[in-house]
Amino acid sequence: QSTGFFKNELHITESSLRTMKWNDLCEHLKNNHKITSLYGYSSNRSLTPLEISKIVMRKENYMIALFNKDILDLRIPLPFMRSKTVVTKALEWGLNFTIFSLVFDSDTNTVNDHFRTARNSPEKTRRLAKQFRTRFYAYALVSLILSPVILLLILIYMFFKYGEELKNNPSAISELQWTPLARWKFKEFNELPHLFEIRLNKSYSIAREYLGGFHDQVIEVFAKFLAFLLGAVASVLILGGLIDPVFLTDTMVGDKPLIYVLSILLSVLVIIRSMIPSPHEVSDPNALMHKLQVFIHYFPDAWIDRAHTLEVRDEFAQLLQSRINIF
Repeated sequence: QSTGFFKNELHITESSLRTMKWNDLCEHLKNNHKITSLYGYSSNRSLTPLEISKIVMRKENYMIALFNKDILDLRIPLPFMRSKTVVTKALEWGLNFTIFSLVFDSDTNTVNDHFRTARNSPEKTRRLAKQFRTRFYAYALVSLILSPVILLLILIYMFFKYGEELKNNPSAISELQWTPLARWKFKEFNELPHLFEIRLNKSYSIAREYLGGFHDQVIEVFAKFLAFLLGAVASVLILGGLIDPVFLTDTMVGDKPLIYVLSILLSVLVIIRSMIPSPHEVSDPNALMHKLQVFIHYFPDAWIDRAHTLEVRDEFAQLLQSRINIF
């Protein structure tokens, strides 16, 4: 549908669209009578790039407001976990279904009239609140009933997504990325997706450096010992393979050849070594946090001059997690 619109209405080919600048695309949209009339623009009120961004990002702006204003309480309602907030792709889909399918017109991406006029009528407001409440309960009930199926689908998805990567690049599994909750908190109103991704990509190295400055001595010592032990075993196996070329392929451990065990061993070794900090690291958490907020546009007052504390570190760690924990 989008491809047909660009080709038939804007006369832009798919190849041209890939390299076209945003301002050039805005010019095509601004001169399209169908678009301007659909959203109530005329020659007296020009359709600017900012207005186009507002139209494109209208739903996302509502979602950003829900998270930035803490309108939704998404904390886990369990003892000792009430301070944790979890946002998953399934939850994002649920919010879109329960809230935005009722608020927005699916064809024009504009706010429905019955929702816009409800704020002037207490009766309509109560009716809409009841509709939202019913949708939330229905979504919660369906999610609970289908939770075993959803869990199975997530496991299958993660197996296909990370299976080959675990074999070819094991360290990538533990790579830290911003969680869905962090992405919504960091996003600015009317910020286009490609600009948002550019901004976030510039933040990863600083964010990882910040977390890397906090070392758990017990885990570090255990990781070093385990890395030494596994490294020694792997070295012996590799040396045996160099002396006897068929040693790794003909020697069996259970029903698996020794070379298979060695590949698993090396994969685990790579992951463990990524947990060991460099002995030459010198970190200034507060300075790093100030550098980081330039890119993420998020810096709560409680973090000011307290980035060196474990409390802030733990809050920050909820926003930046390994890829395998994000689903």
